[in-house]
Amino acid sequence: MEIFLVRHGIAEDAETAGSAGRSDAQRQLTDEGKEKTAKVARSFRKLVKRIDVIFHSPYVRAVETAKIFSQEFPGAKLIGAKGLTPHDEAKYALPLLSGIGSEECVMVVGHEPHLSSLASLLLTGKDSPILEFRKAGIAAIECQGPLQNCRLQFLLVPKAL
Repeated sequence: MEIFLVRHGIAEDAETAGSAGRSDAQRQLTDEGKEKTAKVARSFRKLVKRIDVIFHSPYVRAVETAKIFSQEFPGAKLIGAKGLTPHDEAKYALPLLSGIGSEECVMVVGHEPHLSSLASLLLTGKDSPILEFRKAGIAAIECQGPLQNCRLQFLLVPKAL
């Protein structure tokens, strides 16, 4: 199974959202965030031929990011999922991933520090972060068997794409 962990794109800051009456969960991608995320998604599409499922956090900025990536992978199922917010423990994402077939490619669009903890959990068995995601950054993790023997394939920052 191939797992691509993607941090959401550049979002409005909490103060801007708050002054507009929006909560943290309702923060949106900025115009710059949409543009840069679309560029990353187009470049990523050149590296990866298919994505079968895109799970995303229910937070607006993650939903928007997932939709941008789904435009490059129109065959992917787009699924909102619990357990992927910035405050969730990494282990809450494992049931989502364990239900995916061993030959499938899955993307998880979420937030820091959750993604760093999830990557660490998959790679080391412990959720203490060993890497950090930039906005619109992507980590590729390959697992042999049911979330076992996972190894990092690459960690991309948006500038690299």
